[in-house]
Amino acid sequence: MPTIVVERTTLPNEMRDALKRHILRERQKKKEEADANEADKQRRREEKAKALSSSKVKLEDTAKDIFKLERTIADLQQQKAEQYKLLKQALTEEDRRKHSQQTLSKEPSWTSLYPTSNKNSKQKQKTNLFLSI
Repeated sequence: MPTIVVERTTLPNEMRDALKRHILRERQKKKEEADANEADKQRRREEKAKALSSSKVKLEDTAKDIFKLERTIADLQQQKAEQYKLLKQALTEEDRRKHSQQTLSKEPSWTSLYPTSNKNSKQKQKTNLFLSI
């Protein structure tokens, strides 16, 4: 088989220098774009990490607030139970007093057999007898 030999023409020095500058500029431009993309990715990662840590802090704060509020609710429920107990005791004591006053103010059961007018007249008679002596 015959071999084909292709000869390249040599570029003039000016053209070769211009081509070299162009290639170097393109490489530099690609490198800068890659660096900018990497910096952007790094910035996004940092923002995401910062947002995540701030959300964790907010969650922890919220959890602490919830814990405090639950403790407050428990304390208030305890106070409510104590107040209810005191109220119940006071009402029971009041009922006892009323009952004891009613029993003291009631006449004995044997006196209710006699009419009240007889009682007053008998007392007057006794008083009169005593005074007349």
